[in-house]
Amino acid sequence: MPVELLTFALAAWLGAHLLARAPGKPAVRWAATGALGYALALAADAIAPGTLWPTGLFLVPLVAWPMVLLHLAGDVPAWQRRATITVAALGVVVAAATLGRPVAPLVAFTVLALLPPLTLALTVKRVRHKGARALTVTATILFALGMATPIYASGLLPSWLSLPLLGVDLVILAVAVVVSDAFEEGASLGPDLARSAVTAGLAALVFGGQAWLAMLATGRTAPMVALLFGVVGAAVAIQPLHAFLLRLVDRLTRTDAADLRDAVEAVARRPAEPAPAWDDAEFTRLVRRALRDYAHLGRLVASPLTTVPALGERLAARGAADGPLERAAELKSLLRDGVERLRPVPGEFGTSDEWRFFNAVHYPYVVGLRPYSVRARHDDLTPDAAAALKWFRAGVPERTLHNWQNRAAELVAAELRQSLAVLSAPVGSAESVRGSGS
Repeated sequence: MPVELLTFALAAWLGAHLLARAPGKPAVRWAATGALGYALALAADAIAPGTLWPTGLFLVPLVAWPMVLLHLAGDVPAWQRRATITVAALGVVVAAATLGRPVAPLVAFTVLALLPPLTLALTVKRVRHKGARALTVTATILFALGMATPIYASGLLPSWLSLPLLGVDLVILAVAVVVSDAFEEGASLGPDLARSAVTAGLAALVFGGQAWLAMLATGRTAPMVALLFGVVGAAVAIQPLHAFLLRLVDRLTRTDAADLRDAVEAVARRPAEPAPAWDDAEFTRLVRRALRDYAHLGRLVASPLTTVPALGERLAARGAADGPLERAAELKSLLRDGVERLRPVPGEFGTSDEWRFFNAVHYPYVVGLRPYSVRARHDDLTPDAAAALKWFRAGVPERTLHNWQNRAAELVAAELRQSLAVLSAPVGSAESVRGSGS
């Protein structure tokens, strides 16, 4: 029971942390689904041992695994993506069909055990971060060993120990996803992860400890076990998800403090020091990500670009305070200037070829247009923005816009490098600094 409970708490916290970290990324969503599915399988085994619920829920992380590897690899050829999804779907069908039958341990676990190693062989070389790649390989090896346990040694270990042991590899894979996401974002991993883990652990002790004492007093019954796992799960999940819950409360109460809360959350993910040197490709990638976050000042706080010493010098030159929010605002100002320099004719609007790079970043990022979204609302648009929206939808394929944005990000990155490099000239205001980079 204690082993299952601790493993359940760890898996539930990792799943919630992943969802809160980057819910829009497929690899993160699949990893969170796997971790939460595994946590539910542990809870089901503790509450209703010997039923089909633990085995059925354990299929969730086993199917999520190849999808995590697929998306973690990034740009995978279409045939590999289709093959992985097809094999995963077949694995679900076979495993579901064998549940409750004598062949279930042999057939289901054998079929599903083939999915992660097969996907790993196709995708491991495409994982960019070396640490995430090593963790992924380690997790897959442990997975293969763990899957052999119910097939060849099902009677040696009780379920309360075998299920937690099977989850070690899932936890490692979730950590690999967190490491890879932090690398892609250029954000610091240690402080944010440590703060979240310590807070979740304390919450689990405070609230779960009360339920544990109550269970000791009343005896171990299914309702008390369910209460204990429910309280611990809620305690460890609410810490990483509290920002989402507060945004929901803001929406219900019609208040707006999202940017300030995002900034507070982002400070923990903000790199303590800038990289010694970024090559052109890495600098351009960071600029492109900053452009995507242009409308969210809180997210810009976590950008590695805010740690560039030149931003502090620019703030000091005009007597402004030097803090995370101020640096993010200065970076936003430089990004806006870089985008404006792409405008062929100041103050005008056009849709000819010379306007494509400016339109590709100004209207989606600065103005906030989402031309291909069926759920996006575009109210109170200026005439230029309305014309740009119509132009995007009528004559610019989404893939073409993506290519234009990549090229525009390269041009803005070049302007930003120049603006941050010109520091020797006297700077009396933000305008004079921007003018010196022209």
